[in-house]
Amino acid sequence: MIDQEKLQSIIEKALASGADKADIIGFEGKSLSISSQNETIDKYHFADQSVVGIRVIKDQRVGISYAETFDTKAIDYMIQSAIKCSTFADRDPLQDISILRKENLIESEEKIFQKDGASLEEKEDLAINLEAAVKKKDHLVASVPYSGYVESEIHRSYLNFLGTFCYHRERSYFCYTSALLKDDHGKSSVFTGKSYSRTWKALDRDHCVNHSYENAKVLLNATSIPSGKYDIIFSPDTLYSLLACFLGFFSGKTVLEGKNPWVEKRGEQVASPLLTVQDIPAYPSGFLYTRFDSEGVKRKDLTLVQDGILMNFYHNTVTAKYLREETTGHGSRTAKSQLSVGSTHLIISPGKTSQETLVSGDYLQIMDLKGFHSGTNGITGHFSLAAQGVVCQDGVSQAWFKDVTISGDFQNLIMGIAGLGNILEANQSATFFAPKIRFSQVNVSG
Repeated sequence: MIDQEKLQSIIEKALASGADKADIIGFEGKSLSISSQNETIDKYHFADQSVVGIRVIKDQRVGISYAETFDTKAIDYMIQSAIKCSTFADRDPLQDISILRKENLIESEEKIFQKDGASLEEKEDLAINLEAAVKKKDHLVASVPYSGYVESEIHRSYLNFLGTFCYHRERSYFCYTSALLKDDHGKSSVFTGKSYSRTWKALDRDHCVNHSYENAKVLLNATSIPSGKYDIIFSPDTLYSLLACFLGFFSGKTVLEGKNPWVEKRGEQVASPLLTVQDIPAYPSGFLYTRFDSEGVKRKDLTLVQDGILMNFYHNTVTAKYLREETTGHGSRTAKSQLSVGSTHLIISPGKTSQETLVSGDYLQIMDLKGFHSGTNGITGHFSLAAQGVVCQDGVSQAWFKDVTISGDFQNLIMGIAGLGNILEANQSATFFAPKIRFSQVNVSG
C-alpha cells in the first residue's frame, strides 16, 4: 500500500509550488506470468511496478505528470512538470477537484484479496498440464499455441487536496490454453479457453481444455454458408466484444466532444423494449469489482437503458458539470493519463422468453468475431466483422461455418431483438453478464 502520508506530502509540495488544487493516483502492482511450449516452461515474466501520478489545476489550467519512484528528486520533477504543463494548456473550467466531497473509502475486502497458497512448482505444473491435456484429447491436435498461468496483485490509492482518500486492493488468478487441429483437408482456427478466479483453487482447468479443444474441433470441418439475413445468438464473449465497441453511445465524454449520436435521445426509445442494461460496479461475481472511481467518487449502480429507453450517460465530474448533472462515479484515469470515463460490469437483465421459444427455428450461433479495429465505427454504429459459429435448428447444432461476414448497424441491431432468455451467463473474464439474446434478420455474407 502506498502510504497516505507520502501522498499527502506530495500534495502539500504541489500547493506550495503554486498549484491551486491537486490530486494523486498511486498504483502498485505485482504479477507473475508463466507460459508453456512443448510441455516445458518456456517463459517467466515477473513484474513489479510502482507509479504515482499527479493532476494539478492552476488558473483553471490542468497539468499532469507521473513518477515511478518516490525519490525526492523524481517527485519534485513530477510536480514541476505538471505545473509547467498546465501553463501550456487551455483554460478548462469544467475540471474542478474542489467539487468533490471529502470522503474516505478504504476498500480491502477479503473476497477480492485472497492468498493462493500454491507453490511456484504447482503453478509451473498447471501451465504444462494444460498444454498436455489438450494434446491428449485427439491425435488431430497439431499444436497448442498458447498455454499458461498469470497471477496479479494490485493496490490503488487516491488522495486529493481536500483530504479525500481512497484505497483498493485485489488479487486475481488466470489460466488459459488453446488448440490448433489439423487433418488431411486443412486446419482449424485457434480457440483459447480461459478461466479467471479470485483464488488459485477455483481456477477451472477443465473448462480451459474442453473449451479450446471442442471449439477448434468443430471448426476443422466448418464451411461457408449462403449470404442472407439470419437470426443470430451471440456467445457471451462475442456479444460483449461487439457491445464494447459502441459504449461511446452511453458516454458523457462523447456528448462533450460532440460525437455522440444519442445526445438528444435521453428518455427516448433507442432499443427493443425487451432490453434493460445496467452498470453495476460492485457486482459480486464480477472481475471489475470496485467501490470508487479515479476521482475518489463513490460508485453506484447506473441504469443505462430501461425497457429500451435511454436513461443515463456515463459521467465523470467534468462531463456531469457540462450537462449540469451529477457524476455517476465513472471517472477513469490512470497515474499516467488524462481524465476520461469508463464502464465497470455491464449487466443485461434477464428476459421472459422461454428457452424453447428462444431457440425455435433456424438461427446462427456466433462463437468468434474478428476485425473489431477496422470493422466497427463507434460514432456511426456501423460494423462489418468476420465471424464463425454454428448453424442451429430448434436448439440443435446442424453444421459449423467460418469465413463469413456479419454487418449492420448497432442501433438497428438492438432494436431488432426477438427474445431474451431468463438465465444470466458470464463472459470468460466475468466482466459482462447477459442472458441469451436472439437478434433478428442480421446481414450475413458467405
